[in-house]
Amino acid sequence: LEKALVPAEASAATLRKVVVVARHGVKNPYHEVGGVLEPGVAMAPMSAYTERHWPTFSAGPGELTPHGAQLLELLGAYFAERYQELRANLSCERFAVFADPNS
Repeated sequence: LEKALVPAEASAATLRKVVVVARHGVKNPYHEVGGVLEPGVAMAPMSAYTERHWPTFSAGPGELTPHGAQLLELLGAYFAERYQELRANLSCERFAVFADPNS
């Protein structure tokens, strides 16, 4: 039954590209202390909603934490190993990486 679901030409298929859609790693999710909690949504500082204080992060507001950087390195290493055959057949002119730090 499983063979009937896979086209005969699938065994001869060649992977030509990989598209990864992902969000950032672990970032400091907070805005400046005392600033608006969530612009356009919660327009008052956190103190207007709770008496709790901001947790302390080792990265500035919106910046990637050291742990987040480590996780992204691991993800990159995984993709490099997983798709090494695909990467080996690419010339530098055809290999591209796009990153938007604000999304």
